Amino acid sequence: MDKEKFRQIKMRRWYLHLKYGRVIAVTFLLFLVIRVNFHAQELAIAWEVNIISEEEEQEIMKECTGNSSMINTHQVDLMLNGVMLPHDVSRNRYYVSQNIDVDGWEGILTTNSDKVKLYLLEDEYLGDKKSAIEEGHVFRALLKKGEEYALTNLVATGMPIVSIDTKYSREPDYTEDDIDNFVFNSDTRYYGNITIYNADGSSGTYTAPEMRNSTAAALSGKLGAKIQEKIQEKIPEKNYRILQHQVCYHGRGATSAGFDKKGYALKLIDEDEKKVTESLFQLGFSSKWKLLSIPADQYKIREKTAWQLWAEMAETAEGFREYTSAAEYCELIMDGEYRGLYLLIKTFDETSLGLEDEDILYKIIQAEMPAKDEIEASVEQEYPVCYPIRMRYPDLDEISVEQAWEPMKHYLDVSLWHTSFPDYYESVELDNLIDFTIFLETVTASDNARKNTYMVADQQEDGSYKMITLPWDLDNTFGNIFDNNMDIGKTKFNPDTSVIYTEGVTRQLFINNEHGEKDRLIEKWENYRQNILSDEHIFGIMQDNMDYLVSSGAFARDEEKWPEFGHTSDLTKIMEYQKERMAFLDDYFTAD
Repeated sequence: MDKEKFRQIKMRRWYLHLKYGRVIAVTFLLFLVIRVNFHAQELAIAWEVNIISEEEEQEIMKECTGNSSMINTHQVDLMLNGVMLPHDVSRNRYYVSQNIDVDGWEGILTTNSDKVKLYLLEDEYLGDKKSAIEEGHVFRALLKKGEEYALTNLVATGMPIVSIDTKYSREPDYTEDDIDNFVFNSDTRYYGNITIYNADGSSGTYTAPEMRNSTAAALSGKLGAKIQEKIQEKIPEKNYRILQHQVCYHGRGATSAGFDKKGYALKLIDEDEKKVTESLFQLGFSSKWKLLSIPADQYKIREKTAWQLWAEMAETAEGFREYTSAAEYCELIMDGEYRGLYLLIKTFDETSLGLEDEDILYKIIQAEMPAKDEIEASVEQEYPVCYPIRMRYPDLDEISVEQAWEPMKHYLDVSLWHTSFPDYYESVELDNLIDFTIFLETVTASDNARKNTYMVADQQEDGSYKMITLPWDLDNTFGNIFDNNMDIGKTKFNPDTSVIYTEGVTRQLFINNEHGEKDRLIEKWENYRQNILSDEHIFGIMQDNMDYLVSSGAFARDEEKWPEFGHTSDLTKIMEYQKERMAFLDDYFTAD
């Protein structure tokens, strides 16, 4: 090839490189411009609020005479979809619940006064929702009213928020004749309003009918109507649920009673203090709920995981009712103070259990069962309680006390007072007894061996009863055991994976195997190990719960609020314990 031809080829290659290099460069610049514009659009639409730069913020403050206390004095509050946002007064932080899996910021952010202008400070996290939520990023907001301004902060959480504002308290006045309420329901009752923010992307904006007028009245000027009109226009799919009710609550839980972070029992009520039934967090309908403070679990996943496993086992039950409750995480703000991570759990009763008129429901509080003469004394005095057993259904005006106690008397007689294995076998729903035994040992429910359970006396066609056992209070699980000498949570971890918690009479029933009880136990165990109780499935639930706690930002906030509880998100230790426990149970349940 001559030199001239070679030079032309080089020149052509150089030209092509230059040409396509320019194309690539221009394309890259266009990409950056589009990305910046898209980011700017994201900033502009965050909660439908004006976004300003730091320089613009400074200019606004210079125009004003000074910083105002209008937020601290509640002259002005931040609102989402027309409902006041929960406010941690001491840190001047508002909290807004958001769905991590939904693109864009949900809801319309305003104030409760049409005379106040609201601005958010420009922030790169406004264009990165997931990181803002997981890292608990604090957004800055500026409110301007005339010549005054106020600064505040906003934190987005990836889980529902429960906000309670207490109005007054009342001491229950029960006489000793009403022995059950006198002993168990004499705690001070607190009354107020509860607001639940649940950005679950499905249930729609909702306000309970009896609270709608009071919400509208809280808005000044014409803003109430404007907000409602804007909500209808901007969120036609109604994918953000805010539920408001009046509430009655009191402290609950022996473990949490000794700590500043307390648990609570809630009852949703109307203006006449009559109970109101609602479905919260898609957990099913109830008027009574528990807020568990989870002080004893450094992972915060034990009780939630245990309830999920029981629910899955209960779904396989045939011919009897085993499903009981469900739980979901939330963050609590009470009376202007951020209280941290909680577990909201639905209580169950005769309605949710589907009990018939002839069925009876008992709650077992402690493991030490009463003697025969003690129950007979309760029958004589017409008491629906004989410690540690409380009769929860039916009301004694529908059945005699003697009839109501009879199934429990018979059960205790054949299982404890004068043990008769043939009669004990006839007195229980065998598949339920097996399910409860497998569940008890799988989750090492150390505090649920007979105690912390409900028992249903299920009437059969021939008039006899079979007892069904249901779990409750599953905090001491997956290796945790109660220890009154411990300072934190009255709980310690027991690394011994070979402890058996099933009561002796039940263990002996399976050993006897007179009716194939042991054979049925092995069959159910091996079936469960293929799916619901496989190592992989249990670990998957644990990890999913932890991932949610971390990605929502709630785990870190709870650790910051309550460092004494020793939080850890590393599940290695509990998973290693559970793997060894399941291997032990494989041998234990199938041994000759």
